[in-house]
Amino acid sequence: MKTSFTPLPQDDPFLQKIRTIIEERLHDDICIEDLSKLVYYSRTQVFRKIKNLTGLSPSRFIRTLRLQKSLELLLTTDFKVSEIATGVGFSDPKYFFRVFRMEFGKAPSSIRHGM
Repeated sequence: MKTSFTPLPQDDPFLQKIRTIIEERLHDDICIEDLSKLVYYSRTQVFRKIKNLTGLSPSRFIRTLRLQKSLELLLTTDFKVSEIATGVGFSDPKYFFRVFRMEFGKAPSSIRHGM
């Protein structure tokens, strides 16, 4: 399977905390302002730290985590693709399909069917 993303760093304590917060709130509409309040940093500090550690903007980082979780769910559950998209925080199915294909090079349904 083709992937366009670089594995995200796992060992930084700040990033681990951010990942945990995002993963606990995947189905919510979480943004950088929410993250900054939860980690007691300014919005600018959170943006800079995430960008420096991952090379991604916070919104792209959140989207990447959501897509990674959706891939995991596609491979390990029988949920419908639309249920998975909603469950990981994508309210627009067309957007989910588009960014999933951009990230992994395949449509979610083709991943599910092992193509």
